[in-house]
Amino acid sequence: MTWYCGPQKSDERVIGGGKYTKLGSEAFNFKRQADGKLYGHVQPQMQSKRLDLERIAPRWSEDSLDDVLVIFVATKPKVGGQRVVGWYKRATVYRTAQSFPLPDKANFRYRASCVATEAVLLPLSGRERRVPVGKDAFGQTNVCYSHHPDGKSKRVPWLDGILKFVDAYRGPNLLV
Repeated sequence: MTWYCGPQKSDERVIGGGKYTKLGSEAFNFKRQADGKLYGHVQPQMQSKRLDLERIAPRWSEDSLDDVLVIFVATKPKVGGQRVVGWYKRATVYRTAQSFPLPDKANFRYRASCVATEAVLLPLSGRERRVPVGKDAFGQTNVCYSHHPDGKSKRVPWLDGILKFVDAYRGPNLLV
C-alpha cells in the first residue's frame, strides 16, 4: 500500500497472506484518526495471538508498554523482500489486540498506538531499507523482537542499521 490509510485506487492488489488476502486492520496503520492518533496492527504468531512484551522490555509483566519504537515492514511489490515502510516513535504497545476506539472501525483491531506527530510513513521511493527473514529476523510471524526469549538483547547488524536510519531520518513523511 502507498498510504496505509484504508484501500486506495492507486494501491496494488494484496500480496502474500495466502488465503488471508482480505482487507486487514494493518491497512489503516497510518490513517490519522479524529483523536489525532494512529492505531497500528500486526499479527503475531497465529497460535499465541499475543505479543511478548518481555521480549521488548525484559521482565515486563503488564498488558501494555509505553515509549516503544515500532517499525512497520511490508513486502516490496514485484521485487520481493521486506522493506521498512514507516514507524511509530514513543508508541504504546499492547500484549493483546485492542478494539478500535472509533465506531466506524468497530471490526478492526490494533496492537500499537501513537500520536500522529510521532510517526513517519516513508514515500514509496524511500522504502529501500531491506529487512531480512530467518534467524534473528522475521520468520513466519510478522513480528521481530529486540530481545531473545532469555532476555538478552539482540545484537545483529541489520537491526542496528535500521535503528540508526530511523534515528537520523529527516526526509519526506507521507503523513504530513
